[in-house]
Amino acid sequence: GHNITGTKETLSKISRFDLSDFYDRVYLANNASLVIAGDFSAEKILPVLKKAFGGWKKGVPPPYTFVPPKAVEGVSVKLLEKEQPTVDVRIGGFALKRTESDYVAAKVLINILNDRLSRNGGKFKATLTARKLPGSFTLSANLPTPNQTSQEIVAAIAELKRLTDINAGELQAAKERTLQEYSRILSTESKIEEAAKDSNILIADRLAEIENYDLGSSYAFTTLVNRVSLEEVKRVAEKYFSANNLIVVAVGSGLQESLKTVGSVELLDK
Repeated sequence: GHNITGTKETLSKISRFDLSDFYDRVYLANNASLVIAGDFSAEKILPVLKKAFGGWKKGVPPPYTFVPPKAVEGVSVKLLEKEQPTVDVRIGGFALKRTESDYVAAKVLINILNDRLSRNGGKFKATLTARKLPGSFTLSANLPTPNQTSQEIVAAIAELKRLTDINAGELQAAKERTLQEYSRILSTESKIEEAAKDSNILIADRLAEIENYDLGSSYAFTTLVNRVSLEEVKRVAEKYFSANNLIVVAVGSGLQESLKTVGSVELLDK
């Protein structure tokens, strides 16, 4: 509920001590990962790394002390009245941590949802955010016609309600899409140098993800995706993607009355 870039008031209160204290507590050798991918010799690069980082101190990383957000109950609408030709809408709820075993099935589900939204001519795009703490799922859209906003929102929520009804064909197509996204398959027209560069970036990204979330050296995303079953995605859809507990945020003008068909409306201060 806070702007992560801060405000004039909060930024002005940050002192040199605050920065130094944060660095000492968080920037620790055992709270960081270094991943290198490319054409190099480990024998030659290790001495360089030891010289550069060998003196970096270790410590006890600070614990997560964030207060858990209040659980979402029912469908609530947050409206910011603003004169503009289009309407920006976000629909979402709390989801899961990156380290949870249901994460892979949830990624597959997001692709199933996006395929359905696209086929039905919907303007929403679904995304899943997962970190070391529980993230969220979000359906985002910029709607060109304000007087159809409530209908578009209702239609998007209807797709969420249908998410437990999945067939084998949909599941397989979503698995393939998920694997393509993970591997970022390169175009056959790419130059060899560009392909090698992209491949190294991809490898570094994936290794960094494994390290940052302590997924283990044997972590195999492809295998986990292929193992996702119909029963699993249905269970995960019901557990994490409930259409009965949602927050809807809309920014636009003349929407208050029509949005009452979606849920209880709360006006936000500008």
